[in-house]
Amino acid sequence: MDLTEESVDKCVLHKSFICNVCGGEFKERIIRQTKLKFISSDTDLHPNFEPVDPLLYDVLVCPHCGYSALNMFFNKVTSKQAAVIKREITPKFAARNYSKVMTFAQALDKYMLALITAIIRGSKKGELGYICTKIAWVYRLMGKDERYKVFAAKAVTGFEAAYEQEDFPICQMDEATLGYLVAYFKFVEEKYDDSLKWVSRIITNRNSSERVKEKSRELKSVIQEKLRGK
Repeated sequence: MDLTEESVDKCVLHKSFICNVCGGEFKERIIRQTKLKFISSDTDLHPNFEPVDPLLYDVLVCPHCGYSALNMFFNKVTSKQAAVIKREITPKFAARNYSKVMTFAQALDKYMLALITAIIRGSKKGELGYICTKIAWVYRLMGKDERYKVFAAKAVTGFEAAYEQEDFPICQMDEATLGYLVAYFKFVEEKYDDSLKWVSRIITNRNSSERVKEKSRELKSVIQEKLRGK
């Protein structure tokens, strides 16, 4: 579905924010989840909504200092992190003008700013993996499969470290959901044996939801078919 200003207006709020890094005030478009209709979930767990994909509107960028983060993390910045951002990001930042009808290229620019900020501020591995997942989704939707694979691999690196070091939920994901993303992205990397190990862990875990277990069984069948074809 092609986005129009009318369809975006129905699904977003123009909300005011105060940046906890520089104290500047700015406005950003925030998705109103109640105005979206869930359609389906892709095999890599990217959710499909109508009429607007919230993936395009999930990063907040302060136009004054360049501090950028996913909506869920934007207010979670310490004074020490703020000082690092003002020293390392603000002097190099040039304000952007994003359109009301966000394009994939504009969303990608925002996600890259969020990733750079997260790295510089020393964010947890789970957050880095989650941002890389969203970047991977954007690249796939743009038809850039090689870049999709690059960021799928980066997401795995973050998630595997988070799985061992951090408490769940991680970025609102439970253990099975994060594990499935690792399994799927390892499949994308053609690391089939590793992917199968993660899939088996999910299927045998009594705490895994039936939805994630079913997706894991489907992925397992696809991998086994790939291995038989070798």
